[in-house]
Amino acid sequence: MTAADLGYRTVVRPPGDGRWREDGDCAQVDPDVMFPERSAAGDAQARRICQPCLARRACLDDALIEETGKAESGRHGVRGGLTPRERCELDPTVVGEAPGLIGAVGR
Repeated sequence: MTAADLGYRTVVRPPGDGRWREDGDCAQVDPDVMFPERSAAGDAQARRICQPCLARRACLDDALIEETGKAESGRHGVRGGLTPRERCELDPTVVGEAPGLIGAVGR
């Protein structure tokens, strides 16, 4: 999987800025939609909101920064279009997790 496969188009704000939240499509929905119970249906609904969002990359960057070193159980919600498991797989500092997506998102 490559960054292009993930569908990133525009970084609205720099990573770590946090102001991207003002621009995110998720700002217009109930937070429970973006932080669903772990299920394919809940994840799919949140992903549909993330897919066209121009703040998606900044959101994912912030999630990866905030969650560095955390196990999957310490990650919550769909952020940047990725589930906790997918974000965990992007984190090379997490020992014992599958590295399936490591390197998929270029900086």
